[in-house]
Amino acid sequence: MRDLALAVIKIPDPLSSTPFANSARESILRVQHGTHHDPFEVLGTHVQPDGASVIRAFLPAAEAVEVADTPMTRVAGTDCFE
Repeated sequence: MRDLALAVIKIPDPLSSTPFANSARESILRVQHGTHHDPFEVLGTHVQPDGASVIRAFLPAAEAVEVADTPMTRVAGTDCFE
């Protein structure tokens, strides 16, 4: 009988270097993977706790996105822009 060795490989979170709260990170990744129960809870325009607004869009085929002549930034490791 052969001994089997298992290795655990930890994949770094692509959003770990961004200032998102954990719930926002998880939500964006679930949108990216198609498992979010309500993607518009994340996508679209949303007011943040500090009163500022954020606009998020999921555009897998886009290389760049602008809203009102203002470039959006791709969220690292995803096809989401904000």
